Amino acid sequence: MGSDDLHHKRKLAQAKTKKPNRHAQRFLIVTEGTTELNYFADLRDCHRITNLIIEQSKGSDAGSIYDKACELGKNAWREKVAYTHIFCVFDLDTAQTTRAFDVIQKMHTTKHPFCPNMHAINTYPCFEVWYLLHFQYIEAPYAAKGSQSVGDCVEKQLNPIWQKEFNSPYSKTLSKTYTSLKNKREAGEKNAIQLLKSQQGTQNINPITNVHELVSFLENLSTKTQSAITFTRFEKAT
Repeated sequence: MGSDDLHHKRKLAQAKTKKPNRHAQRFLIVTEGTTELNYFADLRDCHRITNLIIEQSKGSDAGSIYDKACELGKNAWREKVAYTHIFCVFDLDTAQTTRAFDVIQKMHTTKHPFCPNMHAINTYPCFEVWYLLHFQYIEAPYAAKGSQSVGDCVEKQLNPIWQKEFNSPYSKTLSKTYTSLKNKREAGEKNAIQLLKSQQGTQNINPITNVHELVSFLENLSTKTQSAITFTRFEKAT
């Protein structure tokens, strides 16, 4: 009886001192702004994805987002709680000034020992394109008009649709956007897939998105049978 107690105490001690498993499933999303952060936080809460961390970069350029992802990834690796997948969510409307495509190419060609699975989730001009696709298929290119940036033009198109659907104006700081759009989720994905195929055929990125790929990946985390998802890689047209 005494030896059994001793063996039991040893097992308890080992369990308490056991190091975290490097290969445990953990996921990180790094976003540019509040819009993306709120959307994915709402998705996480809806599906109870407790092993998903979402962080916002201090800078809005692609380099800052990538650097933040690498910093957080390295820190987690050192603490032996490495991320299985890291996602950088980019808006490509400032691709020329921030060298976003150079950053994306670097991310795809650099070996990251702290996380071999780093993915670029891209939208041009901005994340609101993904919202618009829930209501209608869009393919006409966007352009800045006067004092309005190309991103402002997308929001201008989205706002009356949002107002009609939800009886309130659209705002980039809305906190329950995934929940609001959930009943149109299938239409959004269908339109996004169609847009992606169409634009890839013409090497055009205005507009374009692969946000639906990340959304599908996250939604499937809670299912018993997860299907493999390939994340589309964007390259700057030559």
